[in-house]
Amino acid sequence: MSAWMLGFASILGMGLTVGSILDEPVTLARTYKVGQVIRLRDNVVSKIGGSEGTQNSTVKKVVKEIKPNGDVRLSTVFEGGHLKSPLGEQDLPGGLLIDEEWSERGIPISWRRHAEADTFMAEEIRQTMVATSDVIFPDKPVRPGAMWQTVIDSPFIKGKKITYSTTFVGVETRNERQLWKVKQAASAELQTGTGNLKTDLTAWLDPKNGQLVRAEVAINTVPTQFGSMAWTAVTTVVSEK
Repeated sequence: MSAWMLGFASILGMGLTVGSILDEPVTLARTYKVGQVIRLRDNVVSKIGGSEGTQNSTVKKVVKEIKPNGDVRLSTVFEGGHLKSPLGEQDLPGGLLIDEEWSERGIPISWRRHAEADTFMAEEIRQTMVATSDVIFPDKPVRPGAMWQTVIDSPFIKGKKITYSTTFVGVETRNERQLWKVKQAASAELQTGTGNLKTDLTAWLDPKNGQLVRAEVAINTVPTQFGSMAWTAVTTVVSEK
């Protein structure tokens, strides 16, 4: 497999009707159960220069442990998919394993692929993309329109920061379901000499447990072996037990 295809393959991640907007504070949070299985479908478009590639794939996440402080540890397996790039099309085999851990608020703690590094993208860049592509929950109840900022030390690049600005838009109806809608902008410092990695996220969450129903992510100026990459993804839940 070429370096280009390896790069695309290894990045794992409509009518709208506005529903009633809550006026009372809402406790936004995500809860898990040990043994819970979540399957997600990713539809990714990547652009480098004038070339474009697409990847459709699924992953299965299993909740392995919930620690007393609320940190959650998951085991993720890439179930396979299909890649189309300027070099052609090919099916992507499943089996890639990923260990990940997140705090109770969704702050990234660790994310590690069981795979050798490749030349397409530095592993800390890939990890930072994942770190900026999920919701950071507030530490107190919030009303629609509320915004909170979170600044953390990057768990993947020593001495660097990741800044998140998150807004609870409110409750929105999608496919006859009332969902929490959240928007988030993240800016992650990278190594000296490169600009920040900037991510825009819109997420729709199940109010019962804060689990993801749909996410739309856009990340621009991602450093790669072939130059700067623009990366967009739509992630939807396949099933949940």
